[in-house]
Amino acid sequence: MAKVTFGKTIIRLGTVTSTQDILKESFHQGVAEGAIAIADGQTLGKGRQGRTWDSAAGKGLWLSTLIEPSGPEALWTWVPLWAGIIVRDSILQFIPDKQISRVLLLKWPNDLYIEDRKLGGILAEKVQHKSGRSAVIVGIGLNLKQQRDDFPPHLRNRAASLTERTHVEIQPEQILENLIEQAEQNVHLLKPIDTKAIEKAWMTSAWGLGEQFQVISGDKVYEGRFIGLGPHGEMCLEDSAGKVIHLASSDGISKVTSQ
Repeated sequence: MAKVTFGKTIIRLGTVTSTQDILKESFHQGVAEGAIAIADGQTLGKGRQGRTWDSAAGKGLWLSTLIEPSGPEALWTWVPLWAGIIVRDSILQFIPDKQISRVLLLKWPNDLYIEDRKLGGILAEKVQHKSGRSAVIVGIGLNLKQQRDDFPPHLRNRAASLTERTHVEIQPEQILENLIEQAEQNVHLLKPIDTKAIEKAWMTSAWGLGEQFQVISGDKVYEGRFIGLGPHGEMCLEDSAGKVIHLASSDGISKVTSQ
């Protein structure tokens, strides 16, 4: 496998609509794998299902990077799970506190949680060049410096930042440096995609494992105990009858609290 150098090309931006859009344009212009677009802020930061991500200038790490996995494209669904692992590990390099590692968890399919609040999110979008070249643009949004009142009112009880929760102020460039290091050390898991290794690493820090969940997918609502991941990184729930339900996507996911 040829070595992938992340950050050899870094596109530094002020406040833009979305780093995903910027890197997508660069991909079609021929930018190499490992390129990164990083912004001070985003006005239309992208989340899953067409949602936007609150990306205030100077308050977080807002970036996208280009990855070319190998192997069947049906397994590229593991890429955002892989990205969640390296983002979490990058944070723990700065805050190697065992108390933090216990509450800094990965929420299926693409979120990073701290103490049941959303700290960051990941978006993976497949792109294809007219030459036939295929890749995945991975967007990462990570709240670093916000205080509670910096978030929109509807997010104040659901979102968190590293500074708010740990009282450690981390600069975006510090996390970026660690993220590049972690990506280069672990990109071999995508060439070809090593589903077993990614699953093992992800499951060790899975949010809500063994708990009851309600998941909205399309026009259906499913409920069951979160028991693990399927062969394509999908969420597996065990319902009250013992049947295992495989969910590849969700429009809403929440824990079911016992009465």
